[in-house]
Amino acid sequence: MWLFYLIVYGIVWSIVCAKVMDNKGYDPGPWYLWGFLFGIFAFLVAATKVPYEQPVYSGSETSLSRILREEAQQKEERTLKTGIDSGKLWQCPKCKKTNAYYVTTCTCGTPKQTSVYADRKDLEKWICVNCGTENTIHKVICTCGMKKSENDAKTAAGEKWLKPESLEQLNSDKADNLDILKKYKELLDMGAITQEEYDIKKRELL
Repeated sequence: MWLFYLIVYGIVWSIVCAKVMDNKGYDPGPWYLWGFLFGIFAFLVAATKVPYEQPVYSGSETSLSRILREEAQQKEERTLKTGIDSGKLWQCPKCKKTNAYYVTTCTCGTPKQTSVYADRKDLEKWICVNCGTENTIHKVICTCGMKKSENDAKTAAGEKWLKPESLEQLNSDKADNLDILKKYKELLDMGAITQEEYDIKKRELL
Protein backbone atom coordinates (compact mmCIF):
# COMPACT_ATOMS: atom_id res chain seq x y z
CA MET A 1 0.00 0.00 0.00
CA TRP A 2 2.83 2.40 0.85
CA LEU A 3 4.25 1.87 -2.63
CA PHE A 4 0.98 3.09 -4.15
CA TYR A 5 1.03 6.26 -2.06
CA LEU A 6 4.69 6.84 -2.97
CA ILE A 7 3.89 6.64 -6.69
CA VAL A 8 0.93 9.01 -6.33
CA TYR A 9 3.14 11.38 -4.32
CA GLY A 10 5.77 11.40 -7.08
CA ILE A 11 3.18 11.96 -9.85
CA VAL A 12 1.64 14.92 -8.02
CA TRP A 13 4.98 16.65 -7.50
CA SER A 14 6.09 15.93 -11.07
CA ILE A 15 2.97 17.67 -12.41
CA VAL A 16 3.42 20.61 -10.01
CA CYS A 17 7.10 21.10 -10.89
CA ALA A 18 6.47 20.86 -14.63
CA LYS A 19 3.63 23.37 -14.40
CA VAL A 20 5.76 25.87 -12.46
CA MET A 21 8.60 25.66 -14.99
CA ASP A 22 6.21 25.91 -17.92
CA ASN A 23 4.77 29.14 -16.48
CA LYS A 24 8.30 30.53 -16.18
CA GLY A 25 9.03 29.85 -19.85
CA TYR A 26 11.20 26.74 -19.46
CA ASP A 27 10.81 23.35 -21.07
CA PRO A 28 8.64 21.37 -18.57
CA GLY A 29 9.65 17.95 -19.91
CA PRO A 30 12.67 17.21 -17.67
CA TRP A 31 10.85 18.51 -14.60
CA TYR A 32 8.32 15.70 -14.68
CA LEU A 33 11.20 13.38 -13.86
CA TRP A 34 12.78 15.69 -11.27
CA GLY A 35 9.44 16.19 -9.53
CA PHE A 36 8.72 12.47 -9.47
CA LEU A 37 12.15 11.59 -8.03
CA PHE A 38 12.74 14.44 -5.58
CA GLY A 39 9.24 15.69 -4.79
CA ILE A 40 9.14 18.84 -2.71
CA PHE A 41 12.87 19.45 -3.11
CA ALA A 42 12.47 19.69 -6.89
CA PHE A 43 9.54 22.05 -6.34
CA LEU A 44 11.70 24.36 -4.16
CA VAL A 45 14.35 24.52 -6.89
CA ALA A 46 11.70 25.23 -9.55
CA ALA A 47 10.14 27.96 -7.40
CA THR A 48 13.45 29.80 -7.06
CA LYS A 49 14.26 29.75 -10.80
CA VAL A 50 14.23 33.13 -12.52
CA PRO A 51 11.64 33.37 -15.33
CA TYR A 52 13.14 32.83 -18.76
CA GLU A 53 13.26 35.95 -20.97
CA GLN A 54 13.48 35.87 -24.74
CA PRO A 55 16.70 37.50 -26.02
CA VAL A 56 16.21 40.94 -27.52
CA TYR A 57 18.46 42.72 -29.98
CA SER A 58 20.58 45.38 -28.40
CA GLY A 59 20.92 48.90 -29.70
CA SER A 60 24.40 48.15 -31.11
CA GLU A 61 23.03 45.27 -33.20
CA THR A 62 20.27 47.50 -34.53
CA SER A 63 22.85 50.17 -35.39
CA LEU A 64 24.98 47.58 -37.15
CA SER A 65 22.03 46.47 -39.26
CA ARG A 66 21.29 50.07 -40.16
CA ILE A 67 24.93 50.71 -41.11
CA LEU A 68 25.04 47.63 -43.32
CA ARG A 69 21.81 48.64 -45.00
CA GLU A 70 23.10 52.17 -45.64
CA GLU A 71 26.39 50.85 -47.04
CA ALA A 72 24.51 48.52 -49.39
CA GLN A 73 22.32 51.41 -50.54
CA GLN A 74 25.33 53.66 -51.14
CA LYS A 75 27.06 50.90 -53.11
CA GLU A 76 23.97 50.46 -55.26
CA GLU A 77 23.82 54.21 -55.90
CA ARG A 78 27.50 54.31 -56.89
CA THR A 79 27.02 51.38 -59.26
CA LEU A 80 24.01 53.10 -60.82
CA LYS A 81 25.90 56.37 -61.25
CA THR A 82 28.89 54.60 -62.79
CA GLY A 83 26.61 52.78 -65.23
CA ILE A 84 24.88 56.00 -66.27
CA ASP A 85 28.15 57.95 -66.60
CA SER A 86 29.69 55.22 -68.75
CA GLY A 87 26.64 55.08 -71.01
CA LYS A 88 25.83 51.47 -70.15
CA LEU A 89 22.62 52.52 -68.39
CA TRP A 90 20.10 55.32 -68.69
CA GLN A 91 17.47 56.45 -66.22
CA CYS A 92 13.93 57.23 -67.31
CA PRO A 93 13.13 60.87 -66.43
CA LYS A 94 9.49 59.97 -65.83
CA CYS A 95 9.43 56.82 -63.69
CA LYS A 96 13.13 56.82 -62.66
CA LYS A 97 13.57 53.22 -63.80
CA THR A 98 17.07 52.22 -64.88
CA ASN A 99 17.38 50.68 -68.34
CA ALA A 100 20.22 49.13 -70.32
CA TYR A 101 21.80 51.27 -73.03
CA TYR A 102 20.26 49.20 -75.85
CA VAL A 103 16.69 49.69 -74.55
CA THR A 104 15.18 52.51 -76.60
CA THR A 105 11.87 52.81 -74.73
CA CYS A 106 11.17 52.47 -71.01
CA THR A 107 8.39 50.15 -69.80
CA CYS A 108 6.37 53.24 -68.89
CA GLY A 109 6.39 54.29 -72.53
CA THR A 110 8.97 57.08 -72.27
CA PRO A 111 11.51 56.95 -75.14
CA LYS A 112 15.21 57.14 -74.51
CA GLN A 113 16.45 60.70 -74.72
CA THR A 114 19.34 61.24 -77.08
CA SER A 115 20.34 64.24 -75.02
CA VAL A 116 21.54 61.81 -72.37
CA TYR A 117 24.77 61.49 -74.37
CA ALA A 118 24.77 64.95 -75.95
CA ASP A 119 27.30 66.29 -73.48
CA ARG A 120 29.23 63.04 -73.13
CA LYS A 121 30.73 62.66 -76.62
CA ASP A 122 34.02 61.73 -75.02
CA LEU A 123 32.41 58.61 -73.57
CA GLU A 124 31.07 57.26 -76.86
CA LYS A 125 34.44 55.94 -78.00
CA TRP A 126 38.06 55.48 -76.90
CA ILE A 127 41.21 55.30 -78.99
CA CYS A 128 43.81 52.67 -78.21
CA VAL A 129 47.22 54.24 -77.52
CA ASN A 130 48.87 51.00 -78.62
CA CYS A 131 47.44 50.55 -82.13
CA GLY A 132 45.18 53.57 -82.71
CA THR A 133 42.00 51.51 -83.08
CA GLU A 134 38.81 53.41 -82.31
CA ASN A 135 36.62 51.37 -79.95
CA THR A 136 33.09 51.91 -78.69
CA ILE A 137 32.60 52.73 -75.02
CA HIS A 138 31.14 49.28 -74.35
CA LYS A 139 34.21 47.46 -75.68
CA VAL A 140 36.56 46.80 -72.76
CA ILE A 141 39.44 45.16 -74.70
CA CYS A 142 40.91 46.38 -77.97
CA THR A 143 41.65 43.98 -80.85
CA CYS A 144 45.36 44.33 -80.07
CA GLY A 145 44.78 43.14 -76.49
CA MET A 146 44.94 46.52 -74.75
CA LYS A 147 42.42 46.77 -71.89
CA LYS A 148 40.31 49.91 -71.63
CA SER A 149 41.32 50.39 -67.98
CA GLU A 150 45.03 50.30 -68.92
CA ASN A 151 44.39 52.58 -71.88
CA ASP A 152 42.57 55.10 -69.64
CA ALA A 153 45.51 55.08 -67.22
CA LYS A 154 48.02 55.76 -70.03
CA THR A 155 45.79 58.48 -71.49
CA ALA A 156 45.52 60.14 -68.09
CA ALA A 157 49.34 60.08 -67.88
CA GLY A 158 49.52 62.03 -71.16
CA GLU A 159 50.35 59.13 -73.45
CA LYS A 160 48.60 59.04 -76.82
CA TRP A 161 48.75 57.12 -80.06
CA LEU A 162 50.99 58.57 -82.75
CA LYS A 163 50.00 58.05 -86.34
CA PRO A 164 52.69 56.50 -88.58
CA GLU A 165 53.29 59.79 -90.38
CA SER A 166 53.62 61.60 -87.04
CA LEU A 167 56.08 58.98 -85.84
CA GLU A 168 58.14 59.30 -89.03
CA GLN A 169 58.20 63.06 -88.64
CA LEU A 170 59.30 62.73 -85.04
CA ASN A 171 62.13 60.39 -85.99
CA SER A 172 63.14 62.73 -88.82
CA ASP A 173 63.27 65.69 -86.45
CA LYS A 174 65.41 63.71 -84.03
CA ALA A 175 67.83 62.81 -86.83
CA ASP A 176 68.13 66.46 -87.88
CA ASN A 177 68.78 67.50 -84.30
CA LEU A 178 71.53 64.90 -84.00
CA ASP A 179 73.20 66.28 -87.16
CA ILE A 180 73.07 69.79 -85.76
CA LEU A 181 74.44 68.58 -82.43
CA LYS A 182 77.37 66.91 -84.23
CA LYS A 183 78.26 70.21 -85.86
CA TYR A 184 78.19 71.94 -82.49
CA LYS A 185 80.44 69.20 -81.13
CA GLU A 186 82.92 69.90 -83.90
CA LEU A 187 82.83 73.59 -83.04
CA LEU A 188 83.45 72.70 -79.38
CA ASP A 189 86.43 70.55 -80.31
CA MET A 190 87.80 73.40 -82.45
CA GLY A 191 87.42 75.81 -79.52
CA ALA A 192 84.94 77.99 -81.38
CA ILE A 193 82.34 77.66 -78.61
CA THR A 194 82.52 76.97 -74.89
CA GLN A 195 81.39 73.84 -73.07
CA GLU A 196 78.57 75.83 -71.46
CA GLU A 197 77.26 77.00 -74.86
CA TYR A 198 77.42 73.44 -76.15
CA ASP A 199 75.50 72.08 -73.14
CA ILE A 200 72.76 74.72 -73.57
CA LYS A 201 72.31 73.84 -77.24
CA LYS A 202 72.33 70.13 -76.40
CA ARG A 203 69.46 70.58 -73.94
CA GLU A 204 67.50 72.56 -76.56
CA LEU A 205 67.90 69.91 -79.24
CA LEU A 206 67.39 66.84 -77.08
